[in-house]
Amino acid sequence: MAWSILVAQAATGYLAGRNIRALAELADVGTPALEQLGHVSIVVPARNEADNLPRLLDSLARLQGVDVDVTVVDDASTDATAEIAERSGARVLRISGPPPGWTGKTYACQVGALATDGEWILFTDADTAHSPESLRLAVSAARRLRAGLLSLLPRQQCETAWECLLLPYAHALYFAGAFRANRRFGPAIANGQYLLVRRDDYTRLGGHAALRGSIVEDVELAKLARRGGIGVALLRAENDISVHMYADLPQIWEGFGKNSFRFLRAAPVSGALTVLATVSIGASVPAALSGGSLLRRLALLIVPAISLAPWMRRFGVRRRFALLHPLAAAVFQLLALDSIRRAVLPGRTVWKGRHY
Repeated sequence: MAWSILVAQAATGYLAGRNIRALAELADVGTPALEQLGHVSIVVPARNEADNLPRLLDSLARLQGVDVDVTVVDDASTDATAEIAERSGARVLRISGPPPGWTGKTYACQVGALATDGEWILFTDADTAHSPESLRLAVSAARRLRAGLLSLLPRQQCETAWECLLLPYAHALYFAGAFRANRRFGPAIANGQYLLVRRDDYTRLGGHAALRGSIVEDVELAKLARRGGIGVALLRAENDISVHMYADLPQIWEGFGKNSFRFLRAAPVSGALTVLATVSIGASVPAALSGGSLLRRLALLIVPAISLAPWMRRFGVRRRFALLHPLAAAVFQLLALDSIRRAVLPGRTVWKGRHY
């Protein structure tokens, strides 16, 4: 039994290594064009984002090379979201929540898009921060690649111990497999933290109204664009965009709980491999304690750590967190089961205080 787990762990190591290569092989956002790049309307869906907005809005005020307007859609916040946005000079649209059949984010994005008139629309999350050159790079890349939908992958900031433990693990085994599928089968995923869409293409697709009830609206928008013959590009932008998604374990649980199963269901092959990987890593400690040679027991504990170490390095996390892989696996096994429950049972998915 222990030997079969070790073989599965070796396969997991191969999967994690292949995933990080797939991520590294995604093209970088590139260099900016010199010509006029048009007007961009930036839409920020925001619900109780008072802590995140100052950093985001300060970074948007420093954007260079592109004419922009910034609209914050305050989605029935109970904190100072609207006041902070107004003080920054952003236009604020207050909504009282989504109508039946919509999620909060899709409705906020739709309202913001309809209230603006830029040639391009940038949907970006409140927990991101942007370099001064980032938007010029993004629009230039979209034009160069003839993409009506361009999405960027930011640098993930890990500050707390739970973030350091779980975010690299999640990307190594859960999410990065989709990058490989994206490269092999054509762009079919996007990252909702940074979505740049040509307005004409967005309108032709039906906007967010076409995916109003989706929890993974970014993935659905990319699929819709591809089916509609619109060019889709997914690029790396770690040097120009950063994101700090979660501050503690409850936030990680809520965020990954709403996405994990739906994300795996969108990429079933990588999802099946992910399940095998998580189970094999989670079984390492029981297998090591069950006896056998010292070499075999050490291998059961060290092989997963070696597999995860490059991901820790990529996230700027100390590699010693890779040794805590049994804890990461245990948490994610529980989280995955909870994510299935949330996805299957209506009203069990909770996000920003709402049930879907």
